[in-house]
Amino acid sequence: MSEDSSLRLYALRVLERVQLRDLARTRRWIAEEEGHVAEIAARRPPPPPPEWVVERGIDGRRSPVAIHAGDCPMAGHGGPEGLAPPAETPL
Repeated sequence: MSEDSSLRLYALRVLERVQLRDLARTRRWIAEEEGHVAEIAARRPPPPPPEWVVERGIDGRRSPVAIHAGDCPMAGHGGPEGLAPPAETPL
């Protein structure tokens, strides 16, 4: 009985080493793939800024307070919420 237990324990240790090796290989593959994805993303140009950005106030309703051109350096300081309504629409 003791010999059977020793053989089973030995077999389990071998299995553990094999699985650890496989896990290390899988982690290498994941790291390589993440590197490829990052490389592709770095080559892609950034998206153009939106044409218009709505600046929202700090009141509870986050009411619109200003409309900025998308490339305005002040755009985004109040939490841009997407495109502005047409100019004739009252805020």
